[in-house]
Amino acid sequence: MEASTDLDIALLDEGFVVQLLSDKEITGAYLQFKATADALASESYFDVNLAENRAAGKATANKRSVRRDTKTSKSEFSWLDVDFGTEIKEGELCYLVCVYDAEGNISKPQEICVTVAGWAANSDLIGEWHYSKSETYYPSGSVESLAVGEETCNTYTFTCENTNSFEYAECSIYDYETFDFRADATYTHTYKRTSSRLDVEESEENCVATYEDNGLQFEIKGKWTFDSERREIILVEYEQYFAYPNVTHEQVYPSGQGLVYPFGPATVSSTDFKIGTGNEKLGEDLNGDGNVNNDDAGWFKIFKKQ
Repeated sequence: MEASTDLDIALLDEGFVVQLLSDKEITGAYLQFKATADALASESYFDVNLAENRAAGKATANKRSVRRDTKTSKSEFSWLDVDFGTEIKEGELCYLVCVYDAEGNISKPQEICVTVAGWAANSDLIGEWHYSKSETYYPSGSVESLAVGEETCNTYTFTCENTNSFEYAECSIYDYETFDFRADATYTHTYKRTSSRLDVEESEENCVATYEDNGLQFEIKGKWTFDSERREIILVEYEQYFAYPNVTHEQVYPSGQGLVYPFGPATVSSTDFKIGTGNEKLGEDLNGDGNVNNDDAGWFKIFKKQ
Protein backbone atom coordinates (compact mmCIF):
# COMPACT_ATOMS: atom_id res chain seq x y z
CA MET A 1 0.00 0.00 0.00
CA GLU A 2 1.07 3.53 -0.75
CA ALA A 3 -0.72 6.52 0.71
CA SER A 4 -0.53 10.20 -0.13
CA THR A 5 -2.46 13.13 1.28
CA ASP A 6 -4.10 15.74 -0.92
CA LEU A 7 -2.20 19.04 -0.64
CA ASP A 8 -0.17 17.69 2.35
CA ILE A 9 -2.30 19.96 4.52
CA ALA A 10 -5.54 19.59 6.47
CA LEU A 11 -8.16 22.31 6.82
CA LEU A 12 -10.29 23.20 9.81
CA ASP A 13 -13.92 22.13 9.23
CA GLU A 14 -12.77 20.21 6.14
CA GLY A 15 -10.15 17.70 7.26
CA PHE A 16 -8.12 16.05 4.53
CA VAL A 17 -8.25 13.40 1.82
CA VAL A 18 -5.91 10.42 1.62
CA GLN A 19 -5.25 8.68 -1.68
CA LEU A 20 -4.75 4.95 -1.08
CA LEU A 21 -2.98 2.86 -3.74
CA SER A 22 -2.56 -0.89 -3.61
CA ASP A 23 -1.85 -3.93 -5.79
CA LYS A 24 -5.13 -5.46 -4.51
CA GLU A 25 -8.69 -4.17 -4.47
CA ILE A 26 -9.11 -2.68 -1.01
CA THR A 27 -12.36 -2.49 0.92
CA GLY A 28 -11.41 -0.77 4.17
CA ALA A 29 -8.78 1.11 6.15
CA TYR A 30 -7.61 1.26 9.77
CA LEU A 31 -6.70 4.72 11.05
CA GLN A 32 -4.92 5.72 14.26
CA PHE A 33 -3.92 9.24 15.23
CA LYS A 34 -0.79 10.16 17.20
CA ALA A 35 -0.70 12.43 20.24
CA THR A 36 3.07 12.94 20.08
CA ALA A 37 5.91 11.71 17.91
CA ASP A 38 6.24 8.62 20.10
CA ALA A 39 2.73 7.99 21.41
CA LEU A 40 -0.69 7.22 19.95
CA ALA A 41 -3.67 9.33 20.94
CA SER A 42 -5.48 6.06 21.71
CA GLU A 43 -4.88 2.33 21.36
CA SER A 44 -8.25 2.08 19.60
CA TYR A 45 -8.57 2.81 15.90
CA PHE A 46 -11.09 3.85 13.28
CA ASP A 47 -12.27 1.01 11.02
CA VAL A 48 -13.42 2.71 7.82
CA ASN A 49 -15.55 1.00 5.19
CA LEU A 50 -14.30 2.79 2.06
CA ALA A 51 -17.52 2.22 0.09
CA GLU A 52 -19.60 3.79 2.86
CA ASN A 53 -17.05 6.58 3.28
CA ARG A 54 -17.40 7.40 -0.41
CA ALA A 55 -21.19 7.12 -0.39
CA ALA A 56 -21.67 9.36 2.65
CA GLY A 57 -22.09 12.44 0.48
CA LYS A 58 -18.42 13.38 0.56
CA ALA A 59 -16.96 15.08 -2.48
CA THR A 60 -13.64 13.26 -2.40
CA ALA A 61 -13.78 12.18 -6.02
CA ASN A 62 -13.95 15.84 -7.05
CA LYS A 63 -11.21 17.12 -4.80
CA ARG A 64 -8.19 17.83 -6.92
CA SER A 65 -4.96 16.14 -5.93
CA VAL A 66 -1.87 18.26 -6.46
CA ARG A 67 0.57 15.39 -5.98
CA ARG A 68 1.65 15.64 -9.59
CA ASP A 69 4.94 13.87 -8.86
CA THR A 70 3.33 10.62 -7.66
CA LYS A 71 4.70 7.63 -9.56
CA THR A 72 3.54 4.14 -8.61
CA SER A 73 3.16 0.62 -9.96
CA LYS A 74 0.01 0.15 -7.90
CA SER A 75 -3.11 -0.35 -10.00
CA GLU A 76 -5.93 -0.09 -7.43
CA PHE A 77 -6.73 3.16 -5.68
CA SER A 78 -9.38 4.60 -3.43
CA TRP A 79 -10.02 7.74 -1.40
CA LEU A 80 -10.32 8.13 2.36
CA ASP A 81 -12.02 11.37 3.41
CA VAL A 82 -11.21 12.37 7.00
CA ASP A 83 -13.32 15.20 8.41
CA PHE A 84 -12.97 17.05 11.70
CA GLY A 85 -14.20 20.25 13.28
CA THR A 86 -12.59 23.38 14.65
CA GLU A 87 -11.57 21.65 17.91
CA ILE A 88 -8.51 20.34 16.07
CA LYS A 89 -5.58 22.70 16.62
CA GLU A 90 -3.35 24.15 13.94
CA GLY A 91 0.03 22.50 13.50
CA GLU A 92 1.36 19.06 12.60
CA LEU A 93 -1.01 16.11 12.78
CA CYS A 94 0.36 12.57 12.32
CA TYR A 95 -1.52 9.32 11.83
CA LEU A 96 -1.03 5.66 10.93
CA VAL A 97 -3.04 4.11 8.12
CA CYS A 98 -3.24 0.62 6.68
CA VAL A 99 -5.73 -1.01 4.31
CA TYR A 100 -7.37 -4.40 3.99
CA ASP A 101 -9.16 -6.35 1.26
CA ALA A 102 -12.27 -8.55 1.23
CA GLU A 103 -10.20 -11.65 2.11
CA GLY A 104 -8.82 -10.05 5.27
CA ASN A 105 -5.32 -9.32 3.99
CA ILE A 106 -3.89 -6.26 5.76
CA SER A 107 -1.10 -3.99 4.58
CA LYS A 108 1.72 -2.73 6.72
CA PRO A 109 0.81 0.59 8.42
CA GLN A 110 2.24 3.80 7.00
CA GLU A 111 2.77 6.96 9.02
CA ILE A 112 1.78 10.24 7.38
CA CYS A 113 1.94 13.76 8.78
CA VAL A 114 -0.09 16.72 7.55
CA THR A 115 -0.13 20.35 8.57
CA VAL A 116 -3.46 21.56 9.94
CA ALA A 117 -3.71 25.00 8.37
CA GLY A 118 -5.64 27.97 9.69
CA TRP A 119 -7.89 29.99 7.42
CA ALA A 120 -6.88 33.27 5.74
CA ALA A 121 -3.21 32.57 6.37
CA ASN A 122 -1.84 35.52 4.36
CA SER A 123 -3.04 39.03 5.28
CA ASP A 124 -1.55 40.50 2.07
CA LEU A 125 -4.26 38.69 0.09
CA ILE A 126 -7.16 40.34 1.90
CA GLY A 127 -8.98 42.67 -0.48
CA GLU A 128 -10.57 42.76 -3.92
CA TRP A 129 -8.46 41.71 -6.91
CA HIS A 130 -9.21 42.11 -10.63
CA TYR A 131 -7.56 40.15 -13.40
CA SER A 132 -5.36 42.51 -15.42
CA LYS A 133 -3.41 40.54 -18.01
CA SER A 134 -1.46 37.40 -18.80
CA GLU A 135 2.17 37.27 -19.85
CA THR A 136 3.97 34.45 -21.65
CA TYR A 137 7.77 34.24 -21.46
CA TYR A 138 9.54 32.38 -24.25
CA PRO A 139 13.08 30.88 -24.09
CA SER A 140 14.12 33.30 -26.85
CA GLY A 141 13.55 36.19 -24.45
CA SER A 142 10.38 37.49 -26.07
CA VAL A 143 7.31 38.24 -23.95
CA GLU A 144 3.71 38.04 -25.14
CA SER A 145 1.05 39.97 -23.24
CA LEU A 146 -2.75 39.70 -23.39
CA ALA A 147 -4.86 42.24 -21.47
CA VAL A 148 -8.32 41.72 -20.04
CA GLY A 149 -10.98 42.68 -22.58
CA GLU A 150 -8.64 42.06 -25.51
CA GLU A 151 -10.06 39.82 -28.25
CA THR A 152 -8.10 36.84 -29.55
CA CYS A 153 -9.01 34.86 -32.67
CA ASN A 154 -7.84 31.64 -34.31
CA THR A 155 -8.45 31.10 -38.03
CA TYR A 156 -9.28 27.71 -39.54
CA THR A 157 -10.43 26.20 -42.84
CA PHE A 158 -13.66 24.18 -43.10
CA THR A 159 -14.22 21.82 -46.02
CA CYS A 160 -17.86 21.04 -46.83
CA GLU A 161 -19.24 17.75 -48.13
CA ASN A 162 -19.51 19.30 -51.62
CA THR A 163 -15.69 19.89 -51.42
CA ASN A 164 -16.09 23.67 -51.28
CA SER A 165 -14.40 25.30 -48.32
CA PHE A 166 -14.34 28.52 -46.35
CA GLU A 167 -12.18 30.14 -43.70
CA TYR A 168 -13.61 31.03 -40.32
CA ALA A 169 -12.36 32.57 -37.10
CA GLU A 170 -13.25 31.51 -33.56
CA CYS A 171 -12.79 34.45 -31.18
CA SER A 172 -12.92 34.99 -27.44
CA ILE A 173 -12.72 37.87 -24.98
CA TYR A 174 -11.66 37.49 -21.35
CA ASP A 175 -14.24 39.95 -19.99
CA TYR A 176 -13.30 39.84 -16.29
CA GLU A 177 -12.21 37.70 -13.39
CA THR A 178 -12.25 38.87 -9.76
CA PHE A 179 -11.41 37.55 -6.32
CA ASP A 180 -12.68 39.12 -3.11
CA PHE A 181 -10.63 37.60 -0.25
CA ARG A 182 -12.03 38.63 3.13
CA ALA A 183 -10.47 38.61 6.59
CA ASP A 184 -13.08 36.14 7.87
CA ALA A 185 -11.61 33.62 5.37
CA THR A 186 -14.59 33.74 3.00
CA TYR A 187 -14.13 34.66 -0.65
CA THR A 188 -16.11 35.27 -3.83
CA HIS A 189 -14.72 34.40 -7.26
CA THR A 190 -16.41 35.77 -10.40
CA TYR A 191 -15.54 35.17 -14.04
CA LYS A 192 -16.85 35.91 -17.54
CA ARG A 193 -15.57 34.89 -20.94
CA THR A 194 -17.34 35.77 -24.20
CA SER A 195 -16.54 33.50 -27.12
CA SER A 196 -17.94 32.02 -30.31
CA ARG A 197 -17.44 28.75 -32.13
CA LEU A 198 -18.46 27.37 -35.48
CA ASP A 199 -21.92 25.81 -35.65
CA VAL A 200 -20.89 22.80 -37.72
CA GLU A 201 -24.36 21.63 -38.79
CA GLU A 202 -25.60 25.07 -39.82
CA SER A 203 -22.34 25.89 -41.58
CA GLU A 204 -22.37 22.62 -43.51
CA GLU A 205 -25.90 23.19 -44.79
CA ASN A 206 -25.03 26.29 -46.83
CA CYS A 207 -21.23 26.00 -46.75
CA VAL A 208 -21.08 29.39 -45.05
CA ALA A 209 -19.64 30.15 -41.63
CA THR A 210 -22.36 30.30 -38.97
CA TYR A 211 -21.44 30.83 -35.33
CA GLU A 212 -22.90 29.98 -31.94
CA ASP A 213 -22.21 31.41 -28.49
CA ASN A 214 -19.65 29.46 -26.46
CA GLY A 215 -19.19 31.79 -23.47
CA LEU A 216 -19.12 31.09 -19.75
CA GLN A 217 -19.95 33.10 -16.64
CA PHE A 218 -19.69 31.93 -13.03
CA GLU A 219 -19.75 32.98 -9.39
CA ILE A 220 -18.20 30.80 -6.69
CA LYS A 221 -18.22 31.34 -2.93
CA GLY A 222 -16.18 29.54 -0.31
CA LYS A 223 -13.27 29.80 2.13
CA TRP A 224 -9.59 30.37 1.51
CA THR A 225 -6.17 30.01 3.03
CA PHE A 226 -2.56 30.11 1.85
CA ASP A 227 0.01 27.30 1.77
CA SER A 228 3.31 29.19 2.06
CA GLU A 229 5.45 26.08 1.45
CA ARG A 230 3.87 25.35 -1.93
CA ARG A 231 3.06 29.05 -2.56
CA GLU A 232 -0.54 28.12 -3.32
CA ILE A 233 -3.83 29.81 -2.52
CA ILE A 234 -6.11 27.02 -1.28
CA LEU A 235 -9.72 27.53 -2.34
CA VAL A 236 -12.57 25.54 -0.80
CA GLU A 237 -15.73 25.92 -2.88
CA TYR A 238 -19.15 25.72 -1.19
CA GLU A 239 -21.49 27.59 -3.56
CA GLN A 240 -21.25 27.41 -7.35
CA TYR A 241 -23.25 29.11 -10.09
CA PHE A 242 -22.30 28.46 -13.72
CA ALA A 243 -24.08 30.04 -16.71
CA TYR A 244 -23.52 28.62 -20.19
CA PRO A 245 -25.29 29.82 -23.37
CA ASN A 246 -28.29 27.50 -22.99
CA VAL A 247 -28.09 26.14 -19.46
CA THR A 248 -27.22 27.11 -15.90
CA HIS A 249 -25.91 24.96 -13.07
CA GLU A 250 -26.01 25.58 -9.33
CA GLN A 251 -24.48 23.47 -6.56
CA VAL A 252 -24.13 23.90 -2.79
CA TYR A 253 -21.75 21.79 -0.67
CA PRO A 254 -22.11 21.69 3.13
CA SER A 255 -19.21 22.24 5.51
CA GLY A 256 -16.88 19.26 5.43
CA GLN A 257 -17.71 18.45 1.83
CA GLY A 258 -16.34 21.47 -0.02
CA LEU A 259 -14.32 21.12 -3.21
CA VAL A 260 -10.66 21.87 -2.50
CA TYR A 261 -8.54 23.46 -5.24
CA PRO A 262 -4.96 24.74 -5.16
CA PHE A 263 -4.39 27.99 -7.10
CA GLY A 264 -0.76 28.70 -7.78
CA PRO A 265 2.14 28.98 -7.57
CA ALA A 266 1.31 32.47 -6.30
CA THR A 267 3.57 35.49 -5.87
CA VAL A 268 1.86 38.04 -3.62
CA SER A 269 2.65 41.72 -3.07
CA SER A 270 0.68 44.65 -1.66
CA THR A 271 -0.47 45.73 -5.15
CA ASP A 272 -0.81 42.53 -7.16
CA PHE A 273 -0.61 38.78 -7.07
CA LYS A 274 0.65 36.59 -9.88
CA ILE A 275 -0.19 33.00 -10.66
CA GLY A 276 2.44 31.05 -12.57
CA THR A 277 6.18 30.58 -12.91
CA GLY A 278 7.04 33.64 -15.03
CA ASN A 279 10.65 33.38 -16.19
CA GLU A 280 11.82 31.39 -13.13
CA LYS A 281 12.54 28.25 -15.14
CA LEU A 282 13.27 29.62 -18.61
CA GLY A 283 15.89 27.57 -20.41
CA GLU A 284 14.76 24.31 -18.82
CA ASP A 285 13.09 21.46 -20.70
CA LEU A 286 9.83 21.89 -18.82
CA ASN A 287 7.76 19.33 -20.76
CA GLY A 288 10.54 16.73 -20.90
CA ASP A 289 10.56 16.24 -24.69
CA GLY A 290 14.34 16.66 -24.97
CA ASN A 291 14.13 20.12 -26.53
CA VAL A 292 14.03 23.65 -25.14
CA ASN A 293 11.58 25.53 -27.34
CA ASN A 294 8.37 27.57 -27.18
CA ASP A 295 6.62 24.61 -25.54
CA ASP A 296 8.73 25.36 -22.46
CA ALA A 297 7.48 28.91 -21.97
CA GLY A 298 6.80 30.44 -18.57
CA TRP A 299 3.66 32.43 -17.80
CA PHE A 300 2.01 34.75 -15.35
CA LYS A 301 -1.66 35.51 -14.75
CA ILE A 302 -1.71 38.91 -13.03
CA PHE A 303 -4.37 40.29 -10.67
CA LYS A 304 -4.33 43.90 -9.45
CA LYS A 305 -5.60 45.07 -6.05
CA GLN A 306 -8.49 47.53 -6.21
